[in-house]
Amino acid sequence: MRIAALWLLWITLLPADAAPDHPTDGHRPSSDRGSSDWPPSNRAPVACQTSQRQAYQRLQLNGVQEQGALRANNGSFSVRVDLHPPLQPPHRLRLLLDGKPHGAPGRGPRLHLSNLDRGLHRLAVQVLEGEQILQQSPEISFFLLRAHR
Repeated sequence: MRIAALWLLWITLLPADAAPDHPTDGHRPSSDRGSSDWPPSNRAPVACQTSQRQAYQRLQLNGVQEQGALRANNGSFSVRVDLHPPLQPPHRLRLLLDGKPHGAPGRGPRLHLSNLDRGLHRLAVQVLEGEQILQQSPEISFFLLRAHR
């Protein structure tokens, strides 16, 4: 608003003959008013490519510490997936346990693991689009403690 007021003030302070709205003596109005020297373009405008895949800046698992021990007497527990920016609509998250897919892909951010054997495991999360793997988190190694039966 302030800039508009200054602009108006500047225009009103111009001499009256600085920019007349009618032709002055010896000049005639242009017949091609509004035309451009640029030839028309035959090309369609370039569409913004929003479907381009951009990597998630942060993709990591929380709830399991690297080289940590986790007690789950029934072998079941949940992990949280931290990712930024938020998960895109066509994408799904899938856990990778010991190098193999574990469970069905989901939207997260909480994913459940069930009936794991005790011992050392490696865990990662993958971002999928359909069946294609777009990105994978670093693997976390952990030791699962489970009550002996």
